[in-house]
Amino acid sequence: MKNTHPLMRIVLTLFTILVAMFFVLPLLWFAFAPFNEQATLGIAIPDRLSLANFETVFDNQLAIRALIQNSMIIGVGSMIGTALVAALTAYGLSAGSGQPRHCAIRRSRTAI
Repeated sequence: MKNTHPLMRIVLTLFTILVAMFFVLPLLWFAFAPFNEQATLGIAIPDRLSLANFETVFDNQLAIRALIQNSMIIGVGSMIGTALVAALTAYGLSAGSGQPRHCAIRRSRTAI
């Protein structure tokens, strides 16, 4: 790497820190908000860790049914999609003779 101007290196370092904070701050909120009794959109480390938010969700039978239903839809849909793509890929690989027949680029018959 060639020698760069010191001011350019400072600007690049500040930009890198800014981009890193753009990704790290939401992850910190995602880690701390469930355990905070008064969770807001701001990032705050709770004084006392609490599982009250989880109790509220798990006590609500409608929410539990919706969570299980969504999980089943996503799981079964992913399984069917993966099996379909795998079957089509396996058929395409097994049915081919190894030589590309309908490709725009063909191997030349003459030796190079």
